[in-house]
Amino acid sequence: MKQFLVCSSDQSISRSFGYIVEASTDNEAREVYLRQVYAKDEVFREAVLDRAINAAFADRFYVQTPQETYRYNETGLASVTDEVIADRVRQFFASKPDLGESYLAYLNDGDESRLNDDFFEFAAVHGDFGGVDALEIAALPKLENVR
Repeated sequence: MKQFLVCSSDQSISRSFGYIVEASTDNEAREVYLRQVYAKDEVFREAVLDRAINAAFADRFYVQTPQETYRYNETGLASVTDEVIADRVRQFFASKPDLGESYLAYLNDGDESRLNDDFFEFAAVHGDFGGVDALEIAALPKLENVR
């Protein structure tokens, strides 16, 4: 097992300065961080809960094509049907369909209790939020005090 320094460039989460994560690869270390730290962050959860079309998480289901982006930018309206949105949600959550159905229900009624920790962990790991770096500690350059 290797040790990685994992940290986020997101302002709300970066206050932690990072974590030492034991993992086999940098991707595995990032996933551990995303599940255990990022998914629990209040600002992250608020962004995921935001049902607005231009919100970080919900946007992926409403605006995907250049035509949809153009229409949204010109009118402020989504040009896709509820069925298309539901299909996109189900595709995104294909490996965890129960989470997709919970999110669809949440989109319809705004009941946050439908979304559990598993949902937020999935969103953090698969949501392509970026800004998380994992650096193998053994590979970091070392400085010595030469005074």
